[in-house]
Amino acid sequence: MITERYAHILDDDRRINAEKFEEMFYQDEDKEAGGGSTDELLALMKKLQESPELLQLLKGLVK
Repeated sequence: MITERYAHILDDDRRINAEKFEEMFYQDEDKEAGGGSTDELLALMKKLQESPELLQLLKGLVK
C-alpha cells in the first residue's frame, strides 16, 4: 500500500538522478573527445611536419 502511494516519488528521484548522471558522464566524455583546441592541433601538426623523427616515433607507437 505504501509503495503504491509513494511510487511516483521514487520514479521522479530516479529520473532526476539519471539525468544528473548522464550530464556528468557525457560532460567528461566531451572533454576527452575534444582533447584540444584547433590551435593546439595545428601546432602539433606543424611540429610533426618539422620533425620526421618525431613522426616516425609516433607511427611506431601507434602500431
